[in-house]
Amino acid sequence: MDDSKIEEEARRLVDGDRQDAYGPPEENLFMIARFWTFYLGTQINWGFTAKQVAEMMVLLKLARNASGPTHRDNYVDMIGYTIIAERLSHQ
Repeated sequence: MDDSKIEEEARRLVDGDRQDAYGPPEENLFMIARFWTFYLGTQINWGFTAKQVAEMMVLLKLARNASGPTHRDNYVDMIGYTIIAERLSHQ
């Protein structure tokens, strides 16, 4: 499969299937940021942003590939989270 196909799949998931299931990704990542900030509130004196959550999700996918067999869907998800992080960097 060529590179454009994996990007198309990531964009389709970000703007289609995953958005239909979980709502707008920016809103979902904002909620995760609030939960992580609340959960770690006694250990940190600052909060996470939705953009940071998207970037950390890329790291999660990298860790999954590093700790076991490489799965294509991890790369698709990394592209999707990167797309969202870039969008959030303009807000």
